[in-house]
Amino acid sequence: MSGGSFDYAYSKVNYFVDDLDDRLNDPEEALSPEVMAKLREIKAIAENTAQLMRAVEWLYSGDDGEGTFLRKFKEITESN
Repeated sequence: MSGGSFDYAYSKVNYFVDDLDDRLNDPEEALSPEVMAKLREIKAIAENTAQLMRAVEWLYSGDDGEGTFLRKFKEITESN
């Protein structure tokens, strides 16, 4: 695994995304459709945040150079 300069902080956000996804897919979840829609938006934001955090971590760990970081940043931010 690459990274490490931020103690793999992005992986903690990925765990949050996975846990939230499990709850969103729980058929017994009793939240309104409006709240569920907002939670799905938050999940998407968290997924992008984790990808950006990983790009930063790999840059500072020396796994990626500035050019690769900029390319990844563009891909992540333009995918929305």
